[in-house]
Formats: sequence, C-alpha cells, structure tokens
Amino acid sequence: MRASSQDAALYRRELARLTSSSGYMLNAGLGLVFELVLAVLAIVKRQELLAALTAIPDLREAAAPILLLACMMVSGMVFFTASSVSLEGKYYWIVRSMPVKSEKILQAKLNLSNSLSAGPALLMMLAAALALQLPAAETVLLLACQLLFVLLTANVGLVEDLRHCNLDWINETQAAKQGAGVVLTMLIVWGFVLAVGAVYFALLAIVLTTPVFLALVLALLAALYALTQRWLATRGVRRFESIR
Repeated sequence: MRASSQDAALYRRELARLTSSSGYMLNAGLGLVFELVLAVLAIVKRQELLAALTAIPDLREAAAPILLLACMMVSGMVFFTASSVSLEGKYYWIVRSMPVKSEKILQAKLNLSNSLSAGPALLMMLAAALALQLPAAETVLLLACQLLFVLLTANVGLVEDLRHCNLDWINETQAAKQGAGVVLTMLIVWGFVLAVGAVYFALLAIVLTTPVFLALVLALLAALYALTQRWLATRGVRRFESIR
C-alpha cells in the first residue's frame, strides 16, 4: 500500500509539473494532437484511402509496413521524458531529498509519458488499420509494434536527458524545446524509423511477407526496449544520483 501511495504521489507530481508549463506541454505533447487528428481523418477519408490502395496494387501489398512507418514517425514527435529531468532545474535538490528510491522517480516520469502517449498512438493506428481494411493478424501486430515504439521512445528520451541533463537553463524553452536530450531523442527515434523503412523497401519487401516483417520489427522493438530499461535501472539511476 505504501509503495502504491508513493507511486501515485510521484505520478501526480510529474503531472503537476507538466500542466504548470505551457511550453513543456506544447513542445513535448504536440504530437498527441496530430495523432488524434490523423485518427479522425483516417475514418473521414476512408473511401479515398481505399481507392488509392485499389488503384496501386503494389501499394496495397505494402500498406501495413507503410502505415507502421508513418504512425511511428508521428508518435516520434511525443517526447515528454526527453526534458523531464532537465526541467527540474534549480529544484532538483528537492527531488533528491525525497525519501524515495531513484528508480521510482525515474519510473514516474516514464509512467506519465506512457499514460499520455499510448492511447492516442494506438487509436491512430487502429483507426487507420480499420480504414484500410487490413487483416486482423496484421492489425494486432501493428498495434503491438506501435505500443512498444511508444514505450521505447519514452525510454530513449529519458536516457538522453540523463546523459545530457542541463539544470542551468534560464528559460524553460531551453530545456523543453532546445535541450540536447530533446534533439537527440528526435534524431534517434526518426533515424530508427527511416532505417527500418530503408531496409524494408531495399531488401525485406522482396523476400518477406508482411506478417513476418511486422513480427521482426516487434522483436527488434522488444529487444531495444529491454536494453533501455536495463540501462535506466542501472547506469541511469547512478547518473540521476550523480547530477549536480
């Protein structure tokens, strides 16, 4: 019960920090708006999307991989964790003085990001998959890939903010928009999406079926997520405790 109360209190603290800063909300969460808009457009423009797929047979065969890459690119614009440590600023000592394990503090930052990011990302993917009338197996794999990508993006953001933390900002925009953690997170996440897309269209589209490709992406995302979780639980905690 005590651990649960601590987790809830830390979550509320992170949420209060987010809602107290319009710059933080805008820069880190603008992608959520795009996801919701695209979900609506996928439903409204369903007939046009289906007509495009029918007119181009090759596009129909690659519909699921293209949808995955597009949705991951949009979700890569959501990065609450990429500045969450830096935004502690001059109040960082308060965080460090709390009688709470560092692991819980970092997890609270991840929990806030994931709770806000997962829903819109999955809704966007589901709406698009249903609009394109993709097979159920492919839809399930797409949703699983999308969820893991959201979780991985949050991890990468926290990793980069810990590695390049800046507590000496004067204006919050410096941390929330121009911080090294934010820039590097965007480059890494979008670079990953572009790399997967390049490999697929150059090689895998020729030899792999769509379900196999999606399963491979899912396995890759799971491996990267596990690696970043391990880093945060070990070196990440030590880094958080040594920041001055």
